[in-house]
Amino acid sequence: MDFRFRKLFTPLLISVIVISCEQKELEEVVPNGVLKSKETNLALSANILYNENFEGSTPFSGVYLEKAGSHSLEYVTSLAFQGSRSARFELRDSDAMVNSGTRAEAMITKPSEHKERWYSFAVYFPSQEYAKDSKSEIISQWHQYPDEHLGEKWGNPANALLVGNDRFTMSIRHDANALTTSSVAKLYDLGSVAKDQWHEFVFHHIHSYGSDGLVEIWHNGKKVLEHKGGNMFNNAKLPHWKLGLYKWEWNAGGTTDVSKRVLYFDNIRVGNQNAQLSEMSSGATATPESSAPAIPEPSSTPDKSILPIAGTGKITREFWANVKGSVPLSTRPESVTELISFEAPTNAGTNYAQRIRGYITAPVTGQYTFWIAGDDSADLYLSSDDNPTNKKRIAYINRWTRSRQWSKFSTQKSLKIMLEAGKRYYIEALHQEGYGLDNLAVGWQLPDGVLERPIDGNRLSPYSR
Repeated sequence: MDFRFRKLFTPLLISVIVISCEQKELEEVVPNGVLKSKETNLALSANILYNENFEGSTPFSGVYLEKAGSHSLEYVTSLAFQGSRSARFELRDSDAMVNSGTRAEAMITKPSEHKERWYSFAVYFPSQEYAKDSKSEIISQWHQYPDEHLGEKWGNPANALLVGNDRFTMSIRHDANALTTSSVAKLYDLGSVAKDQWHEFVFHHIHSYGSDGLVEIWHNGKKVLEHKGGNMFNNAKLPHWKLGLYKWEWNAGGTTDVSKRVLYFDNIRVGNQNAQLSEMSSGATATPESSAPAIPEPSSTPDKSILPIAGTGKITREFWANVKGSVPLSTRPESVTELISFEAPTNAGTNYAQRIRGYITAPVTGQYTFWIAGDDSADLYLSSDDNPTNKKRIAYINRWTRSRQWSKFSTQKSLKIMLEAGKRYYIEALHQEGYGLDNLAVGWQLPDGVLERPIDGNRLSPYSR
């Protein structure tokens, strides 16, 4: 139990206000549609909506920047793709989180006003400051605002270009439901990351959650991906585009093989629906055949290793009042309700117990890690299948944590657990609260490194006898 709840009340209110202000700034600083830089090259085609080459006096004018300090973004003359300047992004594992993440990013556009857009940039990875890391980070992402009026929360970007193990990977997700309850995620290997040289990427998007969606990618003049079909969520707003560094593994003090990332961006462009590849590219030569994979053949059959999530959007919560001690599983609960994520209501009372249980469905085959946070004590169980009798305890806490405090005790985190795509597993969390503040939440990490903490309802299904 947290005996400091009276002292924490005021700081908690301040934190809420700060987060609210950050969101307001995000929405107000950047104008609607696509930004037009004052430094746009007038010789460019009218189809180019935005151009930033860092040669002018006010780089990233009007762009919303997410950075922890002055080191996060600098404009330098020591390196350039074309011209004499570029933007240097630096991220450290010790950086304070910005907007709930360890990031140094520039939001180039607000949500697009047209579903078809072109995007391009050049990026450079210095070998001395960008060592190989087994954990991935995002260097470019297309994110969407959640439909909060439907109960949606911020989640994964619809599309993202990642770097991990010195390889480029493109992640594409989509969901046609108005309220996100399922998702198809595909990961495409785009080849190796050659250091100490520039890489030019061009993206052609038809943003859609339907069959008319399209993502085409060129790397140094060579086409490396053509994805046909859904590539976004069925939300009110189309995606906005960000560049920079976002490393979720470093959130809340996490560490990986490295402690710093540095890369450089140049020649950032956004084109309208009439733009052509030649207008978005500098004409750089293609990378050697050995470093880029063949274009994946479009198919109506999902990748067998990446299947639709089969959750129904809810999980069962059983509640017992006036409990001092362990969860009284042999007695009838006072109430049975359903939650839309693996997180119980916070500060729900004193001297109570609860069990949250149901089924979790793995979206892809691979190694998963689970966490549990709560106040006071809590235990997390997972079965090898959908049978509760096969459950085993995989994580626990004997003393309180703050809400969503995932790393206070080593026992909160499970070992890596192999799960099969599309298979349902019984999952159960037991929680007992004495007095003071109270909370309970369960999170996990997907095989691609994406953290979902707490676990969204689209992964979950309620318990059925």
